[in-house]
Formats: sequence, C-alpha cells, structure tokens
Amino acid sequence: MFNMTKKGILDDIFSKARFSDKPSIYKVIYRDYNQDIEMNLDDFILESNNFQSIPASRIKTVIRKSKIVFQRRSNN
Repeated sequence: MFNMTKKGILDDIFSKARFSDKPSIYKVIYRDYNQDIEMNLDDFILESNNFQSIPASRIKTVIRKSKIVFQRRSNN
C-alpha cells in the first residue's frame, strides 16, 4: 500500500482544487504564531506567495465546502 507524505497529500488536494474544482469553495486553516488563521484557498495562495512563505507543516486543516479533506494530527 502506498503511503503519501503530508506534503504529498496537500499537494494533491491543492492541485485538484486549483485545476479541477473551484478554489473558492476551499478553506485553509494554518498556524500563525499562537493563533489559527482561516482563509479561502485563493487568499491563502496570495498570502503564502504561492505556497512559498507558509510551509505545509503549518497547515492544520483544509475544508471543501463543509467537509474536512485534510486535518493534521495534534501533537498536544
């Protein structure tokens, strides 16, 4: 069985969202210092300079419509 890394899973989700779906129906929740920031995928792409300034390790959750499609396990 093939096991994708977290970055691989996120790459797959974002690729599908951007090129096969509507990015506006996706929300990304990421860690920014001591708070979580939620924004739609289009805004996240701009904020992260096309995923360059916000690493995948800071992304906590990705939601498509109201369904969670990715959630990082908590280390707490």
